[in-house]
Amino acid sequence: MRRKSLSDPPEQLTQADRDGLVKWLHAEIKAGRLPRHFGKKPRPRVLLEECLDWHRMNGRQRHDWPATVRNWFRKAAQFEVERNIGRAELYRYEHPQESRDGPDLDAEPIGDLFRLIRGGRP
Repeated sequence: MRRKSLSDPPEQLTQADRDGLVKWLHAEIKAGRLPRHFGKKPRPRVLLEECLDWHRMNGRQRHDWPATVRNWFRKAAQFEVERNIGRAELYRYEHPQESRDGPDLDAEPIGDLFRLIRGGRP
């Protein structure tokens, strides 16, 4: 099979490509490979726009735009998990006296986590 030629990011995906993306997205969510909120509006549209905008801004061409968008969704899920793990690690670092089960929510408000992330500012 011949490889498609490189192309600039489209203004929007074709209806067939969008339908295929929606079908893929639901299958990935059902299989547990993507978080459920990725299937809720406006998340898919926002991720699609981010992907195409980033490639336009950086002058990137691709052979297969639907595959590029699927990879963008997978990476977004991965970055979200890493960011959340990072927040939990920061909290454990700043509060070593607490058990591994997490903070005692009655003793210390969860809002302190956000204060720590912002560098101690209220």
